[in-house]
Amino acid sequence: MKESDLEHVFHFTRSIESLNSIINNEIFWVCYSLENFDFLNNGDPWGGQINKSFAYPMTCFCDIPLDERIFNHANDKSDGYGRFGIGMKKSWAEKMGIAPVHYVTSNNIVAKLWSSILFGIPNMRNWTKESGNFDFFFNDLINLGTFIKPYKNIDSKIYYDEREWRYYPPLELFEEMRIKRFLTEEEYKNANREGSMQSGFELQFSLEQDVDYLIVPLEYIDEVYRLINGLKIKIQPYEEIGIK
Repeated sequence: MKESDLEHVFHFTRSIESLNSIINNEIFWVCYSLENFDFLNNGDPWGGQINKSFAYPMTCFCDIPLDERIFNHANDKSDGYGRFGIGMKKSWAEKMGIAPVHYVTSNNIVAKLWSSILFGIPNMRNWTKESGNFDFFFNDLINLGTFIKPYKNIDSKIYYDEREWRYYPPLELFEEMRIKRFLTEEEYKNANREGSMQSGFELQFSLEQDVDYLIVPLEYIDEVYRLINGLKIKIQPYEEIGIK
């Protein structure tokens, strides 16, 4: 891994229009993403079949070395996460509270502990509802739960290889904007049908200060140079990164 890769997180998108929007607004949109917790069911003492999927508002990044990421993408027939990338300084990511996810394999001790805690939350909260003593505990667990992900899915896709980092808005913003901290699977499906997956949150950055790389297919190089208007940002042709 090159030292420069260690200093950045990358966000990829599928269209030049999306990249244009990010650059022009200097904003990443925070959208609801449905996360399935089936991988915790094997160790769940509460039965494991309730509320197993939630949608959290998040923005996703990765810190995969560029040559490795491009090589994997070139062999990914599903088109991966897109060929249009923006490389952010990792110092910006850490300042904004963006953190790597915690990958958990099914039915190991960590999965069992998570399962016991997460699926037991409704019961624990009812036990202490009158006193309110568990409010901070409950909020911290919900926050922590947004940063877990299975090591692989049922089709044996290795999520661990994605080296994902996530932004999840801080608690005070939810309270200030009166936005739900998560959606049930049914609420998520309804929102998806209505085309309203954006949460209302925005993750802001400075194009001049926080961005070091833009990664685009070769045919979009000139268009992207016009977008950045002379800023000192490296424009990297997608086709020329580590392809051998």
